Amino acid sequence: SIHAANAKMLGFASKLLNLPLVGFDYMTTDIRLPYTKYPGFIIEANACPNVTIHENVIDSPKQWVAQKIIAQSVIMRQGILALKLAQWFNRYVYKPKS
Repeated sequence: SIHAANAKMLGFASKLLNLPLVGFDYMTTDIRLPYTKYPGFIIEANACPNVTIHENVIDSPKQWVAQKIIAQSVIMRQGILALKLAQWFNRYVYKPKS
């Protein structure tokens, strides 16, 4: 999981860019270690993050990336609610093709 200092720094970067939803590509040796001791670089900020390229693959099994991202981000805050939210998202919002 991401170190709290890294999460705070990326949250600050989001506010600086005035982007409430942003996906950062952050390069570091280990995201679990604080940026203050192990520097990294924000390579890019994606103002409209999209994971469908990772889910709609041709030559390998389908990966439910959106569900995993939602589950992981909410698990950090709300525990079991994350699984319910991810299931709801897939059922009513995302509606993946079989």
